[in-house]
Amino acid sequence: MQDKAKQMLIDYIQATIMSKLGPEEQARYQQALESGEIMPPE
Repeated sequence: MQDKAKQMLIDYIQATIMSKLGPEEQARYQQALESGEIMPPE
């Protein structure tokens, strides 16, 4: 149950960040996430 809530929170934060970024920043943010440059909060 806690894991699901945590994942929903992470998704919400990411969606909020994405909605404020332009397409180029979104691509860069996505790349950074995939490369492990940005770690989702534990």
